[in-house]
Amino acid sequence: MKKELLEKIKKIQEFSEKNKINSIFRGSTSESLGIITSGISYLYVMEALKELNLDLPVLKLGFFNPLPEKKIRNFVKKFKKVLIVEELEPHLEKEVERLAKEV
Repeated sequence: MKKELLEKIKKIQEFSEKNKINSIFRGSTSESLGIITSGISYLYVMEALKELNLDLPVLKLGFFNPLPEKKIRNFVKKFKKVLIVEELEPHLEKEVERLAKEV
């Protein structure tokens, strides 16, 4: 049963990496700052960027358990700084920090 469960998790991981639900939106060619967010925080980020007339790349995670680790690593590699926008507990922040250390 454990083997079957691990296989399912592997398939879900592949889905998480390839599915458009985890996508990069907006984006300038700036290498200084990228934003990673999910859920309602994504809407807040997009509204703020519009209000401030900023064009920054935003990685929206619509499906993050399991995390699309390759997609996050590739996104983080492109920028000097990455801003994580989420509500309440820093779950996403901790995971991105862990992955960024591997880059």
